[in-house]
Amino acid sequence: MVQKRLNRLLKLDQYEQESDRLRAALVLSSSILILVLATIVFLVARNETQQNMFQRMAENWRSTATVFAIYAGSLFSLILLRLGKFEWASGSLILGGSAAIFFEVVLDGLYSSSHPVFLALIILISVVLLGQRGLLFGTIMVSVMTLIGFDARQTLPAPETVNNVSSGIITWLMLMLVAAVSWLFIRFNRISRQEGAAGARGEQAKQAEIISQIAQRISGRSSLDEVLNNAIEQVRLNYPDIYHAQIYLIDETVARLVASTGEVGKKLLERQHALAVGSQSVIGTVSAVNRAIVARSGDSVHHRNEFLPNTRTEAAFPLRRGTVVIGVLDVQSKQENAFIEDSLPLFQALADHIAIAIDNAQLFEATQRQLGENQSLLDQLSRNMTELNRLNRRLTGQFWQDYLNQQSNQLGVEIDLDENVSVRHLSLTPGIQEAIRFNQSVQNRQAGKHQIAVPLRVRGEVIGAMEFELDEGASLAPEDIVLLEEVSEQLGLAAESNRLFEVSQRMAQREALVNEISSRLQTTSSVEMTLSAAARSLKETLRLDRVSIRLGTPPVNGAKEEVQ
Repeated sequence: MVQKRLNRLLKLDQYEQESDRLRAALVLSSSILILVLATIVFLVARNETQQNMFQRMAENWRSTATVFAIYAGSLFSLILLRLGKFEWASGSLILGGSAAIFFEVVLDGLYSSSHPVFLALIILISVVLLGQRGLLFGTIMVSVMTLIGFDARQTLPAPETVNNVSSGIITWLMLMLVAAVSWLFIRFNRISRQEGAAGARGEQAKQAEIISQIAQRISGRSSLDEVLNNAIEQVRLNYPDIYHAQIYLIDETVARLVASTGEVGKKLLERQHALAVGSQSVIGTVSAVNRAIVARSGDSVHHRNEFLPNTRTEAAFPLRRGTVVIGVLDVQSKQENAFIEDSLPLFQALADHIAIAIDNAQLFEATQRQLGENQSLLDQLSRNMTELNRLNRRLTGQFWQDYLNQQSNQLGVEIDLDENVSVRHLSLTPGIQEAIRFNQSVQNRQAGKHQIAVPLRVRGEVIGAMEFELDEGASLAPEDIVLLEEVSEQLGLAAESNRLFEVSQRMAQREALVNEISSRLQTTSSVEMTLSAAARSLKETLRLDRVSIRLGTPPVNGAKEEVQ
């Protein structure tokens, strides 16, 4: 409260660091305290003539100088603090106090046993306000003041019980002892801070290394269950203070327990333990506010679990995907002072690594499911394509069978290259039959000739074969056989193309005939004329010997035909 009022008074918040604000508040409060106490002392303190300090100012220049030094040093200190000049403000306060001690104590010869205390006070205040530089500054200033005080003894009467030499040596040794102790204090304080900082950095480095190791171990897991179980097990193994760890994942408005350590974890998982998001619990609060929470035994958000009665401290950290909380990492300890403030960022970093691993595992499982679905669709498509090809081949074979049945003669040709004679060949040689039956190239030797038969295929269906004959001593290289098979494929496609063309031509002719007959029928004016025109058109088109057309229905069985 006092510091806030002081901050509002001189705006100490202009000092960025907390330590600077505290030291500025110390100088400020010291200046105000010196002003108040000095005023009270100056008014109350009386000399042998019953005069206070202000009354003696007109008669004694030292009193005037003392009052001026106190008030000037304190007021200048306040002004310099307001301007943000902390070191100058500290120096002004030290100089003001030192000047007052100089006029009231040093110039009296430092005879009193309490006088060295005032000089020691200058060194201590300088050390507190300015540190090592204050120690140097205060020691030099006090040394000079001591020399001046000893020199003043030559013009002042000494008390009977005081030995100038011995008292001077004692005073000097006391002040040097204060300076030495102050230096040792500064040195010890600096070393302690350095060691503390080094220890903290070492502990943070150790914690960071543990987190890195845990992150590496869990990042290599593929399935979500492996990631969750390995993460909490690694946390429990690497942090001895933690005796139980668990992970909750958020499902809409409920945080469900998905991984937990030990036998207790098995029991909680069997019970399908869950907590509502935003409920009055550690897990519910963290999942709602998206920040880490440390709850001690007895806190309002901490509820005792019947399976974990030894928990003294519970800490929960949000698992986040971006800004969205996807779950909570919950760790519990039997120690009251577990999970200090400095360790929370490290545990939160660990929670962030776990969240990334969970996200990757979920993406991996989703990808695996999608791949499985795609593979099922691919297998189904492959089966459909196989069936389609089978039906296509079957239809192709049926179409060619029908086409060949419609021909008056079998289709084929034989060319004798020696005689340059081309004849229609109606018989199927054994080689051609074998090539058609087995759907592969066949080589035979018969009657002193080397025969090669290659099947003709359309969409995998055999529609015929072609045979080549060479002298018995001649042969074809394997690449020549491949060439013949490629030619046979192209020949089959060409034959199929021509067949389709012929089929389309016949269909066009039929459509033309149908259109012609329809046109004739449209010109008739009675049913009898329509029937007669239809009969004549069909007779001419199909070259029929007789055409009979009747209208009506046959009589019902058992009924007598009505005679017209």
